[in-house]
Amino acid sequence: MNSSRQLVRLHALDLNQLVPLASLLRFAGVTDAAHALDMSQPAMSKHLERLRRTFEDALLVREGNRMILTPKGQELLPLVDAALERVDQVFATHGAFDPSAASRNVRIGANDYLQQLLAPPLQTVLRTQAPRLILEFGPVGMLQPGHLLSQGIVDLMIGLTQANAELRSVQLYEDAFVCIACSGNRALPDVLDVDTFSAQPHLDVSPSGAGLLRAVLDKALAAQGGQRRLAASISTFLGVPGMLVGTDMLALVPRRALESMPRDALRVFALDFTLEPFAVSLWWHNRTHNDPLNRWLREQIVHVAASL
Repeated sequence: MNSSRQLVRLHALDLNQLVPLASLLRFAGVTDAAHALDMSQPAMSKHLERLRRTFEDALLVREGNRMILTPKGQELLPLVDAALERVDQVFATHGAFDPSAASRNVRIGANDYLQQLLAPPLQTVLRTQAPRLILEFGPVGMLQPGHLLSQGIVDLMIGLTQANAELRSVQLYEDAFVCIACSGNRALPDVLDVDTFSAQPHLDVSPSGAGLLRAVLDKALAAQGGQRRLAASISTFLGVPGMLVGTDMLALVPRRALESMPRDALRVFALDFTLEPFAVSLWWHNRTHNDPLNRWLREQIVHVAASL
């Protein structure tokens, strides 16, 4: 509703007349309209009398041996049909969800490597089970996930984020950091200790700009007496190989991201210190927890992630 005045006006109306009105306009006759609703003809005639008073129009008039719609009736027919369709949609949300009938854009926030990993198999699911849904993946900042989800800017988010009382989450999988460099970087041993690792220039990757990955990494390194000497930063994992070419920089990337990178252009190092795995999670807002479409989409993403 656009205003409280509309609510007051609608409250004063007898909305129970909407269905008989639709039947009368569709069948252009009392007998057929009554039969369609399993109602007696006298009862339908009473509805017609009330509707004529409401609209100050006959709605149906006799022409020869049949009834036809007045111009007002013809004007009302598509409006009433549209109104009933919207009402049906409202109450259909309580029934079984049919993904094949769902029609809307769904927006998922994720960084580039997660998009490359999850978007193709998820699109395959949607193409076969929900062909009228339009999947929109896009990068988003993770500093205010509650705002993005509560305002419907995105429907779901995938990745690392901070705890938030407004949000719910489920872990999709665990990933681990891998240390890489340009394939031409041969000055370092195959296994790096924390001191050698810390002494090298590093390329930082911050897809969201929130520094969540950086915080996870730097905390783990600090616990072992190490640190990264940052020489450059980039917002995309898929751009890492190009940034490393011809440099002596190291980069830490998720193992899943490495799978989509050109391995012949990279050198992968083993580390003799521990970097704990991290969880990649699916996030949604409390307000959409029971939404049938959102719930179905979450189930598909969890299934896709489990099959990777």
